[in-house]
Amino acid sequence: MLKPLERIRVLELTDGLPGAMCGKLFAAAGADVVLVERPPAGSALRWEPPFLNDIRGPERGGLFLYTAGGKRSLTLDPSTPDGREIFTRLLRDADALIDDRVDQTPVVGSEDRLSRINPRLVRISLHKFSRGGPYENYGETELEPAALGGWMIQLGEVGRTPLLSNSRTMTAFVPGVMGAIGGLAAVMRARQSGQGANLDLSEHEALLFNTRYNETYYSYTGEEIKRHGKSFAGWSPTYRVFDAADGFVSCAASTDAQVELFLQLAGVDLEPFATRDARYERAEDLVGQLNAWTRTKTRDEIFHLGQNWRVPMGKATTIDEITGLEQLKHRGYFEQIDHPVAGGRAYPGLPIRFDQSRPVGSRAPLLGEHTAEILCDELGYAREDVTALMNLRVV
Repeated sequence: MLKPLERIRVLELTDGLPGAMCGKLFAAAGADVVLVERPPAGSALRWEPPFLNDIRGPERGGLFLYTAGGKRSLTLDPSTPDGREIFTRLLRDADALIDDRVDQTPVVGSEDRLSRINPRLVRISLHKFSRGGPYENYGETELEPAALGGWMIQLGEVGRTPLLSNSRTMTAFVPGVMGAIGGLAAVMRARQSGQGANLDLSEHEALLFNTRYNETYYSYTGEEIKRHGKSFAGWSPTYRVFDAADGFVSCAASTDAQVELFLQLAGVDLEPFATRDARYERAEDLVGQLNAWTRTKTRDEIFHLGQNWRVPMGKATTIDEITGLEQLKHRGYFEQIDHPVAGGRAYPGLPIRFDQSRPVGSRAPLLGEHTAEILCDELGYAREDVTALMNLRVV
């Protein structure tokens, strides 16, 4: 079956997770994504932990093995004259270019130059704060966008220091998804009109986009949503995390009907808590009685009881438990993929099905695995020319 993006060609010139994730989504949907890696070390992600068996190596990094799945690897230094010529030739036939470093212009060229090389090219640039503005050249880790993006201030107990969010996941994957969405829209327009585009994506703004509820709440009420620990302020005292016999469960019971069912399920007298105001006035007592019941049940028992009683309940699961969830097994979400160095491993698949079938993933490339294939078979270089370029560390 033809994959949705099978006739799309993408060049990826990235070192960070957001750009790598953006390219990953294109590749997972069938695009030919060529990862341009500088010799001799290759992508910086190849050298980021965790490593297989804690042994460092370019083919052993877990983040790279996941985000590079389905891509081809071309070792190339575009900053050299020969490398720049090769890169220019690749740009002529590309639909999109993904880059994630502010200082890439000397390598890839100005917007005018790119437009002259390929008028329909879509450039997807992902940066911490993006180009322009007082923060443009600020150096930072993934932690700062999580703090400035409004995530950190929400997490933790009232009156205490905010908790660290899972900042790397948020600041990497959310901007990567946004970049793929915007990039694909621009590629579709270019296919129809012949007009390329320059997409400038700020990882900071991508995170702000995902706190829209907080921003909307502030816009309408003039109040900020404060840290509220295990509860969700403004809905109901029952909209919170409860203890279970073997961990924790979430409850999203917020309407009168849901709360009434929850109290019936837990054997709690409804009369003292019949109204929203009454529930807030006696919140400590209400939560205490519900916690006393949930502590007698396992997470699975509460989860299934909640579903049967039409009370929105969920169980807090570990990663190890997630890999064994029957729902994900039924959907075939985790794919077993073999790699010549890493061996067989289970990787998360694309969470989308096309015509009832999930695109089949493939392994991450070895460093420079497709260099000769691309240069000789696609660009017409002779084998001896490629050898000479390797000796010069151009490829």
